[in-house]
Amino acid sequence: MALKQILGKGAQAKELAWRMQLARIWMRWEELAGDAIAKHARPAQLMRGMLTIRVSHPTWKQELGLLKPQLLSRLREAFPEARLKDMRFEYGDLPEPPPIVSRNLRAPQRPLTEEEIEFIDRASEQISDEDIREAARRAMQRGFGTRRKGSNTD
Repeated sequence: MALKQILGKGAQAKELAWRMQLARIWMRWEELAGDAIAKHARPAQLMRGMLTIRVSHPTWKQELGLLKPQLLSRLREAFPEARLKDMRFEYGDLPEPPPIVSRNLRAPQRPLTEEEIEFIDRASEQISDEDIREAARRAMQRGFGTRRKGSNTD
């Protein structure tokens, strides 16, 4: 594998990590920012420790600028692994939740059938690494749990 390919995969992995962290922030945004702020401001981007918050009106940009120390402190406490260095506010259309958050908000889990549980057990027991086995089990449970009962994806 060429060095360029290796570096490219590393950059892709880093970007994916930032996107996952942004999704985690989205999931708790209303709780951490409060209802009033969450209605008018949303996380838009997280890159290299800089969190960009998009606001619905210039007044909110000014208001959040004043509240920035408290808000940044709450976010750093809730997400130490994000290594948030700073945050900035920009005026514009409020972004939609990232796809992973949208799926979590819009796709309630249904109970799994016995057949689905047995399938998941049989499939996951073939994976030797315990961490990967558990991750695969959770992914299959979510996948089956969000499909409509009796739907066929073949």
